[in-house]
Amino acid sequence: MQSDPTPFPNDNFSTFLLKAPGLDPKPQVLGTMHAGGDLINLVKQYNEYKLRDKGVQLALGLLSMSDIHSLGPDALAGTRYTTMWAWTFDEQTRAWADKFQAKVGKRPTSNMAANYSAALQYLEAVQRAGTDNSDKVVAQLEGHSMEDMFVRNGTIRAQDHLLLHDAYLTEVKAKSEVKEPYDYEKVLKTIPAAEAFQPQPDPACKL
Repeated sequence: MQSDPTPFPNDNFSTFLLKAPGLDPKPQVLGTMHAGGDLINLVKQYNEYKLRDKGVQLALGLLSMSDIHSLGPDALAGTRYTTMWAWTFDEQTRAWADKFQAKVGKRPTSNMAANYSAALQYLEAVQRAGTDNSDKVVAQLEGHSMEDMFVRNGTIRAQDHLLLHDAYLTEVKAKSEVKEPYDYEKVLKTIPAAEAFQPQPDPACKL
């Protein structure tokens, strides 16, 4: 396995992409943690140089449904990535996404769903505490188990207040598989909460 740091921000990844097929051994997968404009530029150039045709698949650590919408599903078809939420996952996620679309006019991204969930869980903790006193609200959140339209098998770890929950290995559909607007994601596997996050708090984090 080989890794390369790239400049940030960057609009030209040709130096890094073009050498991938010539490495010995040739990598089967090109993984990246880029996001936003850098990610869009990288994907466009990955396709321009036809790396998939040369046997180098693309895997992304950070990808939003809005990125897929911007590039078009065929630009990313077959690309695998992890996500915390997909609006097509089940009836509950779809029902909430329908309400969101009725208000906003588009389907929600994972980050949008996460923000809604966080606000909901905070307000429910205030209700349980009977006050908005921060210490008492935190006491209601520490160790609390939760399920909502975003979180599955969720627990707020008392030691560092990290929300542990299931995540998903997903794949971008080809355009021919898309049945309705924003139907870009195919969930391949559920990653249990215990595997999706570090089992213990990071001792380097002092917060």
